[in-house]
Amino acid sequence: MFAAMAKRRDMKEMVMTDRNGPGDDLKSLLRLKNWLIAINTILLIVLMGIVFAWAGPLPQPKLGATCPAGYEASGNYCRPNANTRCRAMPKIGATCPNGYTASGGAYCIETGCQTR
Repeated sequence: MFAAMAKRRDMKEMVMTDRNGPGDDLKSLLRLKNWLIAINTILLIVLMGIVFAWAGPLPQPKLGATCPAGYEASGNYCRPNANTRCRAMPKIGATCPNGYTASGGAYCIETGCQTR
């Protein structure tokens, strides 16, 4: 009888050991890894947003004889001069999208932007 009780107690200890054993350490590491991946992803998204927000105006293909305000002709392109922060894009259709104003006939230029 005592042998059966001892055997039963050993079985309980084995079951409890399995629940608190090396598998739990692995689960903790995986949870930590998932949190680190999530934090890194969020930081990367924020960094990309900052980089795109700081991006300056880009050269535009020259359409017609004039360039938009704040841009100067350079070969077949209109490139932003040193004093502009205004982004331009080719005008498609009769009107410019919200936040843009017609400039130079064939372009839409960002409204509310300032020169340096």
